[in-house]
Amino acid sequence: MLTVGLLIVSIGFATVEDYGVSWDEGTEVTIVQYNLDWITQSRPIPRDLQHDGLVFNGTAELLFQARQFLAEPFQTQQELAKPQNDPPNPSLNAAADPRALAQRIRFKHRLTFLWSLAAYSGVLLVVSLLAGMRNAWFAAVVLALMPRFWAHSFFNPKDLPFASLLTLTTALGALLLGAYHQATTQRWGGPAMTLGNAPSSTIAPARKLWCWAAGYGLLLGLLGGVRLGGWLVLGVVGLAHVLTSGWKVCRQPRRLLGFYGAMGLGWVLMTIAVYPAAWPDPLGWFWQAHPHLLHPPWDSPVLFQGDYWQAAELPWSYFLRWVSLTVPTPWLLSAGVGLALLALNYRNLTPTQRAGAVLVLGQALGLPLVAILTGAPVYGGMRQFLFVLPAIAAIAAWGLLWSYQQLIGRWRRFIALTLLVIALSPIVVDMITLHPYQSVYFNRLSGGLQDAYGQYDIDYWGLSLREAVTWLNGVANAQARIAMGGPQYIGELFVRPDLTVVNLDEDLDYGAIAQPDYYISMVYLELPTLFAHCPTVHQVQRQGVPLAIVKDCTDVEFQQSNPQN
Repeated sequence: MLTVGLLIVSIGFATVEDYGVSWDEGTEVTIVQYNLDWITQSRPIPRDLQHDGLVFNGTAELLFQARQFLAEPFQTQQELAKPQNDPPNPSLNAAADPRALAQRIRFKHRLTFLWSLAAYSGVLLVVSLLAGMRNAWFAAVVLALMPRFWAHSFFNPKDLPFASLLTLTTALGALLLGAYHQATTQRWGGPAMTLGNAPSSTIAPARKLWCWAAGYGLLLGLLGGVRLGGWLVLGVVGLAHVLTSGWKVCRQPRRLLGFYGAMGLGWVLMTIAVYPAAWPDPLGWFWQAHPHLLHPPWDSPVLFQGDYWQAAELPWSYFLRWVSLTVPTPWLLSAGVGLALLALNYRNLTPTQRAGAVLVLGQALGLPLVAILTGAPVYGGMRQFLFVLPAIAAIAAWGLLWSYQQLIGRWRRFIALTLLVIALSPIVVDMITLHPYQSVYFNRLSGGLQDAYGQYDIDYWGLSLREAVTWLNGVANAQARIAMGGPQYIGELFVRPDLTVVNLDEDLDYGAIAQPDYYISMVYLELPTLFAHCPTVHQVQRQGVPLAIVKDCTDVEFQQSNPQN
């Protein structure tokens, strides 16, 4: 386990600088400033950002400031990057100081990878509960060979922290429910317990368990402080409790109320603490949070199966389709084996193992099912459902470990291990050839990235823009004007000092009134079709598929573009 952990950490820190900047990172930095202005100056937080989590972003800013203070205690010019004004829908921090923003993003990439280690710890703990500690290290290998999870571990400031903390919450929830079962059956005894007349020997375990429940509630509050969807875990824990102990658990209402009362109190207090927008009116804020959770504002088209859809109109199969496309085939097959084993052996599991099984299934299937049933807008491929990958990894690891343990004889096990290595080799090859864009991985069963091109959203994060800008820096004419088909601030972070990044909307009206000298674009929506009369002089490609393009308009006469909505 130590060897695998050191290998993951070593590769992660050796490659963290290779990853580009994602579309949302400027906004996530700005969210911290809005909350700080609300606390110190009573300036209102924009309505569409009042329910965006502050836990990871705030932690990153505090640690960044601490590092700056230790490195340069008297330096004051590194103020938090923020826009010059407060529009209702703030832009992607384009008006921020690029140097200050670049420092924070670079720091956050390292912190994001460190945060991802919580997911590895969670899957190790879940598999150790189901299959024993001796072989649990294999679960970390399975998760590391989930290409999309690996890539998101470096740049995703919202979905990756949520997925990691949720996985750890799943594992600790299993231990907590196991402790509840042990305490109620072995220590407390009797049909019911009342603290008023219970013996002192039974009061102490109750208080200890309630303290654990309160601590777990605080952890759930932190989870919800990353993304609001963390609230749903409360229901998953309750369901797991019933399925673990049966309906007889409801015959002890006072025990149950004390346990979940402590958990709920910890959750409420932590949630209010990490959302400054809730401080003046917690009840009103909670009431407004539910529509934001179930129907977040999103009106951009989504490319799915070759057609553009509105997010709220996508078919219910969207999630399942993306899982089948982007989870490596060996893990899909072994996860199927794991699910079958969980169903066949459920009665033979201990209460703690049952709780772990139900909670990991809730993470893999339950939360996506809620999104499907409520008709919540979905988009971004696996981005919103990134949290299912650690759960799938845990189930797949258990399925493979159980299958391996059934083999008797060294030669059979040797052959099985050889076949496994052969099956996993294509995953490793794809991760190397796609680097640092493993986030666009599609499994070979689906035809890979080449078949997905034009059918599904590829680099919707804009990570490849950094590589395109770096290439342009080496060939662009002095004083040239650059337009970005994507987040403008990414160009400002990496463009050569003598080059100027112009605003595609305000300065050029998307090609209707003027054209730049060079145009850098993501291969996303209609952005690549702008300035079609300008030749494409460079492409950022992986496996023969373009992720970003560079067009040279310096020697081309201006022609008005007519972009589609």
